[in-house]
Amino acid sequence: MEKILFIHDNSHRSRKALEFAISLADKLNSRLLLARTNIQQHAGRMKVLAGNSGVQPATPASHGSAEIEQKTLSEINISAMDARELAQLVNKEGIGMIIKCATEYRMPGGLNLDTLMSHIYCPLLLIPGNWTIKDLQRIVYLADLRYCRNDITRYLTRLARACGAQLSVAHLTKEGMVHIEEGYAHRLFEEQVKSQLKYDQLGFHYTRERDLIKATDVLIKGLQHNLLVMTRNRYHFNRLIGRSINDRLPSPVQVPVLIFPG
Repeated sequence: MEKILFIHDNSHRSRKALEFAISLADKLNSRLLLARTNIQQHAGRMKVLAGNSGVQPATPASHGSAEIEQKTLSEINISAMDARELAQLVNKEGIGMIIKCATEYRMPGGLNLDTLMSHIYCPLLLIPGNWTIKDLQRIVYLADLRYCRNDITRYLTRLARACGAQLSVAHLTKEGMVHIEEGYAHRLFEEQVKSQLKYDQLGFHYTRERDLIKATDVLIKGLQHNLLVMTRNRYHFNRLIGRSINDRLPSPVQVPVLIFPG
């Protein structure tokens, strides 16, 4: 993954999430781009994006972190951009992941994440503002195994390998469909997922639980997963997050969520 874009609103929660973004970029050997939604007094020293000229190297913002100054290679001002314009930038720059802090309340007039996700190809990582910053240790992809996407499992394997994390696929039957037999589910996982990835920390969870809130609670609190992965506009996303992405994460989701376009 060559580039990660961090959307920074200069709030305390966003600055905390930036610490995580710096650490993750380092593990992935990725270039971190700092996209500011508001520009303060140091803005005069920045080389700001102009039109479609591309991202420019910048003098990092001095908000008290030498590590940020070392790791943040570029800054851009997106305060005047709408979601479509930001999407154009993301696609042009070949961004592999967008990271943003999730806030307690949806801010009026903020960046429309639904529009953004409709026009990009990379996933969006939302970090709860009250999440205790830590390394990714257990990643779980929520999917009905019959619709498990190979491009997502390949992406997650690269992420898990870089972080030294466990990776699991959790089979949660799609609403309106019959359960698949557990033995068959394990064979399907071995043949269609595990055989393609060659990752020794790859696991599988099977459940017949229809209540996604309960199942998610078990995955987070019981099995200690600290990254949930799902696909936008699919059953698990619609049930847990809602049909529209905003700056908030629902109360049952107490860990970061990686959302793939869908």
